[in-house]
Amino acid sequence: FGGTAAELLYFPVNSDWAIGVEGALIRKREYSGLRFAKQIRKLNGFVRSYQEYKGSQYFLDLYYDIPAINMDIKVSAGQFLAFDKGVRTEISRNFSNGFRVSLWYTVTDAQDMVNGERYFDKGVSFSMPLEIFYTNSRKDKWGYGMSAWLRDVGIRSNTGQSLYYTLKDERN
Repeated sequence: FGGTAAELLYFPVNSDWAIGVEGALIRKREYSGLRFAKQIRKLNGFVRSYQEYKGSQYFLDLYYDIPAINMDIKVSAGQFLAFDKGVRTEISRNFSNGFRVSLWYTVTDAQDMVNGERYFDKGVSFSMPLEIFYTNSRKDKWGYGMSAWLRDVGIRSNTGQSLYYTLKDERN
């Protein structure tokens, strides 16, 4: 995907909470070259069809930090890439060595079915600092996340590191 995104954040100094809004207008990229696709493939069972697609996503984000146990909570409400609207809750635990583990659960108005039940996106991710591999101080991190199923429900386009985590890291 490619496009444009913007984020506004209110994060008072010495506070444990923050509130922000973010949005993005995106297009799907062609598989080769630098062009953007005007249509995306859609499967109806095993039958392929194509539909026009201009992606957009927007969210109201609420952040709360619990410093006593090194956890933070993020709740995002808005529209996801597949035009489904809903709420994503993410709980993260930070360790003193820089390792971070996160769990998320997303509830949307999408009607995807998996094994006869309505599917809600859920998963786990972690990130670790790469500083242990260098002889000097670095802020680089490596992360990985996985979801129970690869579905379109509750999916967001990556628009870079959020302002909240950038400011939180700098304040610490």
